[in-house]
Amino acid sequence: MGKSKVQQMKKKILQENLNNLEEKYKQVYQQLNNTLNNGDKDTLKRQIQEIEAEMTDVENQLNSLTPSILIPQTLIQILTSLHETAKSSITKAYQASCPQGFIQQADTLEDILENLQDIPKGNKKFTYIEEFVAYLSIDSQVPQSLSQELQEWGKKYINNFDQLIRDIQSDDNLDNQETKSYLLIQVKPKTDKLDRFYIYAWLIPDIRHYKPEVGDGFKQVSVSKLSQKTFTLQNIPKIVDLLLEDISSEFLGKLTVEFFLPYKLLNHTVDSFIRVEFGTAESIGKKYKVVVRANERLQRNYPYKGIWFNKWQTVKQVYNSQCKQGLVSGNHSQEVIRKKLDTANGIILINIPKSTSIETIFSYILITATPIALWLRKELENQNLTQQSAINSLLDCCIQELPDRVKEQRLDAPESHNDHIGHHISLVWEDPERLTPDAGYFYSTPQSAS
Repeated sequence: MGKSKVQQMKKKILQENLNNLEEKYKQVYQQLNNTLNNGDKDTLKRQIQEIEAEMTDVENQLNSLTPSILIPQTLIQILTSLHETAKSSITKAYQASCPQGFIQQADTLEDILENLQDIPKGNKKFTYIEEFVAYLSIDSQVPQSLSQELQEWGKKYINNFDQLIRDIQSDDNLDNQETKSYLLIQVKPKTDKLDRFYIYAWLIPDIRHYKPEVGDGFKQVSVSKLSQKTFTLQNIPKIVDLLLEDISSEFLGKLTVEFFLPYKLLNHTVDSFIRVEFGTAESIGKKYKVVVRANERLQRNYPYKGIWFNKWQTVKQVYNSQCKQGLVSGNHSQEVIRKKLDTANGIILINIPKSTSIETIFSYILITATPIALWLRKELENQNLTQQSAINSLLDCCIQELPDRVKEQRLDAPESHNDHIGHHISLVWEDPERLTPDAGYFYSTPQSAS
């Protein structure tokens, strides 16, 4: 079996990182040769040492990539027969065995097996391929003869296979996985003035079935009921209300609303848009998970797609880490924030430094391809115990729970108390594996995400 798409992508990203570091090394080395100031020379020498260490690390990662994986031929024979008769069961078992956020596009059985092999096992008792086999072996849609072969293979080659089956059956994951739905709303400026905007929207009823590369698993939600083709910022809350009304007849799971905005508008209070249901007015941030994302990342010429993808892979590996450990604090000077973001996977800004504009922070986030950022739109001066308790509660969770915790804080915020942090939280959550369907160049080949 050859290299999987995931391995190809990893190799490409690592090679690009190495090339960038080599170029950076040449530039710094040239500066060292041209400078006469001893203080500057010492600084440049330290930079060179840091770059050399990074290059060594990337080279080690490149060398550690295995050219192929070893899947027992006896299992491949069973799965090949199954792939010909029950392809949907294989797809379902693949989706069920992948942890949330790890599912990669897989067009062939080989892709599925190699993708599962690439997912870090961590402290899990069973590998993801072993769980994949277990899911298949108890799927009622699998022909009985093949199901029996899978169970016999599992008992022979997987330690505690019967326990694995019991674990899966008790979780009932095969039939009752929680459905996650998404509404993607793109606010695209007509001109650089940011005074009028085109609005596009897509509904993803079940993220497990989202396949934009083949046009499946989503519906475009139209704003054509309105006579205008472009809108002002003041019009957008009404448009969002109409979009949510349009999808209200759909059978959806827990809905996340993602706003794709020009980076200069990431601070806009989209989570505060009001929606009236059954005579009650509430902000949409209380009803749904609401995050913001930058339009600029969707552009074909965004130069940091590879770094973005690479950082997100790291995020997924530390999904269960505490926010306070996995994300860096941004309560520093502008220069320190910029340096931290170069390697950070996410940043938390309780108070924006007074000498730094929020737009500058957003530009740093784009330049460094940082996928997660949380900040308060309003500065909290003289924080009281209630505010500090709310901040601690917000950050006392693992990284993957952060969007849920943000929603909880918004829900906790009383309308009469404007100082509650729930009224002022913004969250950037940039998953490069979930983009708008029109970003086709991201979905075609691994080479397109460079």
